[in-house]
Amino acid sequence: MSSQAAFGSSLLFQSINDDLNASLSVADELSKEFSSLMNEASSSSSNNT
Repeated sequence: MSSQAAFGSSLLFQSINDDLNASLSVADELSKEFSSLMNEASSSSSNNT
């Protein structure tokens, strides 16, 4: 029984870990998108003046 519980918690931890990694990679992508948008905006505003 205790080995089953350990296996279950290990599985749960793995699943949480995977979710966390997925979230981090999405956040990283969004951060890159945002930074390129900001670069675009700042370069276009400096071009207009």
